[in-house]
Amino acid sequence: MIGSGNCSLVIRGTELNFNEIEKNLKIKPSRLVTKGEVISKVIGKSQYDLWIYDLKFEELKKTDQDLKKLLSILNPYKSYIQYIAKHADVRIKCYVQSDYAQINFELSPNVIAEIADMNIKLEISILSWGRVKY
Repeated sequence: MIGSGNCSLVIRGTELNFNEIEKNLKIKPSRLVTKGEVISKVIGKSQYDLWIYDLKFEELKKTDQDLKKLLSILNPYKSYIQYIAKHADVRIKCYVQSDYAQINFELSPNVIAEIADMNIKLEISILSWGRVKY
């Protein structure tokens, strides 16, 4: 595996109304987590409710395109996202992983501007398994 990952909309808060979020965003979440639910053996119990929508990708080179695709899904609901961001932690999260130590991808100025216009956080998580490509 050279690189893969996902771009996600993550809404984190207490007492989130999952049905209301789904109704207003008109997309089904990839994962719902309620406060106190065990996320994993390593992380343990969640301290928050989580509403997560993921778009998975298989190539790091297309991270910008995949993020643009996620934004095109979310942009029609920008006002609702900004509304809920006043009451919850809302962010776009890009998670990338690679077998190799060398990881890079680009974000276009247009994608950066769209995220800034949405006025929510961007989180980028990178996991490298450390191999070297000769």
